[in-house]
Amino acid sequence: MKVSGPPPQALKASGRELWRDLMASFEWEGHELHVVKMACVHYDVWSTSVKGRSTRDRATARAESIVVSRLLRELKVNQEAASRPPDLARGRA
Repeated sequence: MKVSGPPPQALKASGRELWRDLMASFEWEGHELHVVKMACVHYDVWSTSVKGRSTRDRATARAESIVVSRLLRELKVNQEAASRPPDLARGRA
């Protein structure tokens, strides 16, 4: 079943923008929405910490960028099938 919907209330502006982009660009199965939401939540944290000037903010931004990229990779966003590395399910299609 393909689903979409409005952004969750807990998201900030940057997470809502990512949510809208992902919902407009792809069709999601119901079980994938949780991963989409987690990517948007972590994107919010990244966008807040990347503006910080402390070492802790930079470390948080780096960690969050890794989490967001891995979640988007799991969702197979922005990657062509022939060029992407195997996902966590050992390369299932």
